Amino acid sequence: MMFALNNPEGAKVLTKVLTKVGEECAEVLQELAKIQLWGLWSAHPSEPHKGTNQQRLERELGDLMYWIERADQLGLVNKQMVGHWAAVKEREMAPEPAR
Repeated sequence: MMFALNNPEGAKVLTKVLTKVGEECAEVLQELAKIQLWGLWSAHPSEPHKGTNQQRLERELGDLMYWIERADQLGLVNKQMVGHWAAVKEREMAPEPAR
């Protein structure tokens, strides 16, 4: 579904979706910092009901994936191109063959 960016409603949707993508990226970074400081399987002592750092990271990654999907649905990004760049990164990260 594409929408017109040249009208106020389209601009509001664009702003919201891009803001949410950025917000979720920041929340993923926050969870990664907690993992580096306190470990993957630890939980905040005053918030054990929110799960381990791993579970919190998974939740935030899911939120980010939702907004990326939403951006694709609105035509702000092309999911096929995102997949292409993920495959490029995978090839770049592949270990060097033994010589």
